[in-house]
Order: sequence, then structure tokens, then C-alpha cells
Amino acid sequence: MRIPYTKLKEASICQNPYMESVWSFIRGVHFGVQRKGINEENEKAPYAVHLFRVFELCLNALDGKDFEEKIQNEKNLALLSATLLHDVMEDTDINTPRLLYKALEKRVPDESLMKAIRIVEELTNPPFEGKNDFEHAINKMRWQVQHAKTMSYEAKVIKIADQVANVIDSVDYPPKTWSKSRKFFYLRKAEKVTASCLEGGFSDKEQRTLKRMHKISKKAYWYAKLKLNGKIPANAKFYKNQAKRFQILNLILKKEFGKTK
Repeated sequence: MRIPYTKLKEASICQNPYMESVWSFIRGVHFGVQRKGINEENEKAPYAVHLFRVFELCLNALDGKDFEEKIQNEKNLALLSATLLHDVMEDTDINTPRLLYKALEKRVPDESLMKAIRIVEELTNPPFEGKNDFEHAINKMRWQVQHAKTMSYEAKVIKIADQVANVIDSVDYPPKTWSKSRKFFYLRKAEKVTASCLEGGFSDKEQRTLKRMHKISKKAYWYAKLKLNGKIPANAKFYKNQAKRFQILNLILKKEFGKTK
């Protein structure tokens, strides 16, 4: 189940008023920010495209008849809020739980907000050392693989979605300086982190959700491998779907988050 294109065109992920408040906050802190990579037309994308992708992936995996029901369900509020907020403490000046709480305390119910902030803390990477970019990437991968095993269920759902969204971007909108081997390294890292997220004891409901996320990740990673090897058919259903959704998202979010250069 995917969010219908009609809803994408309305940029309406916010059937829940609290989610709408979080989205409004995100528009402020990420306004004008772009993804690092570029596409074949030398275009960048608003950073919020990534957040929306992660949000949609998580929403698709949750139990429920349709996406409106899932967004309206108060039990999903902390997880879905954290989905949109997952990079805030790492990438903005709102870099502590206290600052994030103060920024959102009037927007989200206290119990859900506190839980969302705890999830965001779990998803925030510490600084990594390294003599060069490769060593830095290795240290980051090792930490993420080990840390993923200890995460809460909610953080694991978001982490898998984040890895999937990043891998798709790494082949569709890669940084200029990334070689083919660097992209493959990023893909292997994502596969290892995703596998670590599946470890641990969960309820039957949680296990179902994680299995759905794993199924989505395998399809995305398969797509990435094919594209990196230049073997993906031009009419492949997954590729065409991703390209169309990205085009629509890009047009919507340019208006909300500032034009790309």
C-alpha cells in the first residue's frame, strides 16, 4: 500500500493535527536544505524528500487498513513523529533532547513527545573519528551495526526505512565524488545495519512490521545493485514507480522547503 498520488500532490501526510504540527516544525528547521547528491540532470533535491520517503516507508509497514487510519491512530504518533524528526539533533542547532522538547512541547502531547525524543536519541549518530573518509565510514558502519541490535522496536523500524531511503538516493542522487566502489560499500553497510535491526525479542505484531520492512529493504537493495551494475531494465516496475514518486515529491517539497539550485 502506497500513499495515493492525489494525496502526494496535496502534500497531505498530516491527517493527524499533531503530525501536521511536526511537519510545520520540520519545514522551519530544514527550509532551504538540500540533499548532498545530484541526479543525471545535475539537480539537487530538498532534504525533506528524504524525510517523506522514510515516513512513507514506515507508514506502509504499520498495521492498519489504510494510511489515513494509520496516521489517525494515536498509538503510532510517537513513531511517526520520530520518523520526521530523526535527523534533527544530528543536523541542526536543536541538538539536544531538551532543546527538541522545548521546540515541540506545545505541538505534540507530552507522553508521545517524550517517547518520540527518546527514539530520535537512539537514531542520532555520535561523532566518528577517522584519518580519512574511508576510515570514518568504516568506524561509522561498525558502530551502527552494533548499535542497531540494541535499539527499541520503533527505532529499528525507522532505521531500516532510513537505510532504504539512503540507498535509493545513493544510486539515483549520488554525491559527485562517490565512486562505484563507494556506492557498493554504502549498500553493504545498509544491508548489515538492516540485518542487525532484525535481532532481538519482539511481539508478534512488532515482528510482522519488521518483516515487512525487511521485505521492502530487500527489493530496494536488489534495485540498487542492478542499477549500479548497469543491468536494470528501463521499464522495470520498481524503478519506474520510484522515479515517478520522486518527481512528484520533488515538485511538492520545492515549494514548501525552498527551491533547489
